Parts: sequence; C-alpha cells; structure tokens
Amino acid sequence: MSDVTEQTFAAVFDANRERLVNYVHRIVGCRVTAEDIAQEAFARLYKVMSEGGVDQPRPFLYKIARNVARDHFRRERVRDTYKSPVDYHDGAFDPPSFAVGQDDVVANRQVIAALERAIAALPERRREIFILKRLHGMRSREIAERLGISESAVEKHLKIAFEACLAAREEIET
Repeated sequence: MSDVTEQTFAAVFDANRERLVNYVHRIVGCRVTAEDIAQEAFARLYKVMSEGGVDQPRPFLYKIARNVARDHFRRERVRDTYKSPVDYHDGAFDPPSFAVGQDDVVANRQVIAALERAIAALPERRREIFILKRLHGMRSREIAERLGISESAVEKHLKIAFEACLAAREEIET
C-alpha cells in the first residue's frame, strides 16, 4: 500500500471510527458486537484500498459494515436454529450405576446395548462427532476445526445423535 493510500485510510479511520461503531450499535444493539463489526469493516476496507483503491471510502465503509452486520444476524439465526433443546448434562448420558441387584445389572446391560445400537445406526460423520464429544471430551469448536465444518454443524449433529440415544434409552425404559 502506498503512503498516500495509508494516509487516506488513516484519515478515513480517524474520521469515521466512532460514528461507524455508533451506527452499527444501532443496528445490532450490542456495543461489543458493534466494535467487532466495525473492526471487520475497517479491515475489509483496508484490503480493498490496498488492492486498488476506492473512489468514495466512507460510503463503501458503511456498506461493508451493513453487510457484516447482516452476516452476524445470519450466523446468530443459524446458531439459534440448531441450539439444542437437549440438556447434555442432565444425567441421561452418564454411565449407568452398577448396582448389586441382578435386575439392575440386566437393565443396565439392556440400556448399554440399546445405546450401542443407536450409536452404530448413526451416519458415519455424526457417529464420529458424537464419539469425539462424549468419549474424547473434545469441545464443539475443536471438533469443527478437526473435521473442517462449522461449529453450528457440529451442534446440529450432536443434537440429533443425543436425541437418537434418548429415544433408544426411553424405548428400553418403557
């Protein structure tokens, strides 16, 4: 980037940063998120300016900010759509306790067998995600990075896998 372009960007940044953050804050309703979106908008503007320039950087900056805010709302909508109603920590997936009574041992073996069948019936990717989460204790973000998918996709797979396990367990208990 030339010195003139750097100076132009610095002038645009200094003149518009606070106004842009306030503008985005009115859109998203959260100051911290507005700061992040403004930062992303400036980073994208800088890239475009360094690649060849922009005739009118201020309107272009605001357009970028609106688009980044839209992307933010889309991601939130997807995340909310796949947010699991299943409480993973309600004890439903804790290992069965091995009581002394023979009836309890048989019941626990039936539950384990039903869960094994339910897990085996999962599609390969979903089974892999479930095993990485439950047996290896990996976080959803780590699983997403390892498999090259989004964190929301991991949560979606986990939700469906846990629901399959719950259904298998409920079949045995009824």
